[in-house]
Amino acid sequence: MNNESIELVTVLNDQKDADGFCIGETIEKVEVFAGIKSVGRTEYYEALRSGIQVSIIFVVDPDDFKLSEKEIMVDGKNKKVRASKVIYEGITYLIQRTYRNNFGMLEMTCKEVE
Repeated sequence: MNNESIELVTVLNDQKDADGFCIGETIEKVEVFAGIKSVGRTEYYEALRSGIQVSIIFVVDPDDFKLSEKEIMVDGKNKKVRASKVIYEGITYLIQRTYRNNFGMLEMTCKEVE
């Protein structure tokens, strides 16, 4: 059941310092409802073996996820970008993987930003 409020965060551009490190981002947020799933033991260790750390799974309607889609200009060309982060209960998560489950919902496997 999708009864938790989350924010999908789309990064429109980032500012870098002279050394190439990110010093700021221009973002857009959209609030949607999501279901929350915990990461199972098997999925956690399989991801870890692949070098990916996961901590939570958000389940959203694919149409709600499309609300995060924006067009930006990159090197003179239009490019579509989607949410790459989720904010839930004040914690920011990076979206590691998205996929449609058997019920037509979109699952976002995420890791907590440290």
